[in-house]
Amino acid sequence: MLVLAPNHPLARREKIHLSDLDQATFILRGAGSATRHIFEQALRHRKTAIAIGMELDSIEAIKWAVAEGLGVSVISKYAVTREVNIGLLSMRTIHDLPLSRPFYLVCHSQRMLPPAARAFLELLQLDSGIRGE
Repeated sequence: MLVLAPNHPLARREKIHLSDLDQATFILRGAGSATRHIFEQALRHRKTAIAIGMELDSIEAIKWAVAEGLGVSVISKYAVTREVNIGLLSMRTIHDLPLSRPFYLVCHSQRMLPPAARAFLELLQLDSGIRGE
């Protein structure tokens, strides 16, 4: 998801397109981040470049930098739900840049999942329509 400060001009728009981000400064995770990799791969596919103003190793640091208006970012919606709910951040989809990231759950077929793992799997199933086997 595109993450912005609530007072960012794009935060008031319902639909955001890649071309709307031409002048945006991005704050991203370091080069080893899977979310960044997927974002950059999608940008390459669209033959689009962005301005990276900062690279930070912590999602928490990125969230605070975005909340302070230092730039925008692309972060998993699961990482910013609380901040969006309390009004610290805004979250939007980039309509012409679909981004998705696969998650895998590997577990022993003869053992029950712990309650926290079951709750996480249930959250993922509800949100994306996936079903476990």
